[in-house]
Amino acid sequence: MLTLDGWWYGEDEPAVHGDCDGPDACVHRPPLPWLRGTTRTGYLEALPGDTLLVKLRCHV
Repeated sequence: MLTLDGWWYGEDEPAVHGDCDGPDACVHRPPLPWLRGTTRTGYLEALPGDTLLVKLRCHV
């Protein structure tokens, strides 16, 4: 999930800031350590009502 403030939360990976190349290169601390399960649901429910949610499935 990509948050509004530029943090990428993958399925089983630590959060990565959008300005960084990966978890090892990221010197920033995520606002939420992990967004999984109820934490992710709570984050999504707290977004403003006019937020557009987009689901992407990427295969590499």
